[in-house]
Amino acid sequence: MVGCITRLESIRKTRPFAVIVEEASEVLEPLLFSCLSETTMKLEMIGDHRQLQPSLMSRYDFEVFNKVNVSMFQRLIEAPQGHEVPSTVLSVQRRMRKNICDLTRDFYSDIIEIDDHQSCHSQTIGERSSSSGNRLIRFAATQGREIPGVMPHLFLWTHGGSQQRSRVGISRINPNEAKMASFLAAYLVECGVPRSSIAILTPYKGQLIEIRGHMQSDPQLRPRRLLSRDPDDKDVCRLSTIDRFQVRQLRWLSTSPTSHLRA
Repeated sequence: MVGCITRLESIRKTRPFAVIVEEASEVLEPLLFSCLSETTMKLEMIGDHRQLQPSLMSRYDFEVFNKVNVSMFQRLIEAPQGHEVPSTVLSVQRRMRKNICDLTRDFYSDIIEIDDHQSCHSQTIGERSSSSGNRLIRFAATQGREIPGVMPHLFLWTHGGSQQRSRVGISRINPNEAKMASFLAAYLVECGVPRSSIAILTPYKGQLIEIRGHMQSDPQLRPRRLLSRDPDDKDVCRLSTIDRFQVRQLRWLSTSPTSHLRA
């Protein structure tokens, strides 16, 4: 949407008949309105209003008081009876194993009953990848469904590493945690998980830089080619802050939260 705003005049000159907005639940309503023109006859929004909402950085009070954090998508989906708009909800998921998806089903139970696609029960790790490598997964008893030595599918990995302030701005880092995440990614690649199917997320830009530094400079990690300086190289792990992450087809998702949870 930001890209649309910066090219607004050029887009309006095309006199678009239809406008499609992805992640519409995260878009500020004034920004969305500005992308519509007198020729627009159809507006199609795709999103999930039960996940991230629109936000104004450092203006939380203003945001809540004026309900700026309520997107047009959410307003229309939750419109009162008699003012509903046509909408469709996806009912089949293809991204997660059943036991991971089970964590989210009740969250949507009042809207839809989510079913698992058959591929969630049968797809093996790396079967869609043409990259070569040591396929330890193939020799495991589960025949490509599990990673040797990594069970269960969802786990929390605790450690005693201390949090520090980043050299960049006021961000936070945890060098020990960054090293753990980097070597876990290397192990997954050794097992046969495609690099492009591995994502490491963190809420802090400083921690992202710390992880990237480990992957690019550690003599044990460099031969694994977890990252590349070539922007066109797609056979690499994905590093991202949580707020900028766009989901693709992944086999492994690791998070590096850095901060300890406090009540």
